[in-house]
Amino acid sequence: MPKHKIEKVSLTSPTDFREIYAVAKRVLESFVAEYGKTDELTIHLSPGTPAMQAVWIILARTPTTACLIQSSQQAGVQEADIPFDIAAEFIPVLVSAADRP
Repeated sequence: MPKHKIEKVSLTSPTDFREIYAVAKRVLESFVAEYGKTDELTIHLSPGTPAMQAVWIILARTPTTACLIQSSQQAGVQEADIPFDIAAEFIPVLVSAADRP
């Protein structure tokens, strides 16, 4: 049976990359702790701000193997075509940048 999890969180700003990254990472880690591996994880990109979408793309392309989907009234639900991968050498830079005050 598929597992579904929707977690509502509060943010002080819907465009603060640092806060979005911290919350999204915590939610992803919580999911993995509860359900295990992420190779069957699907993340819906359409809701939220562009900053939120960018953070989910980074998280889905680095520590996980999540499927990304998007939706619209015109096209329905479809897999998001992300035409790049984030190279492993950039991951420490992204993480340290997110951790800086």
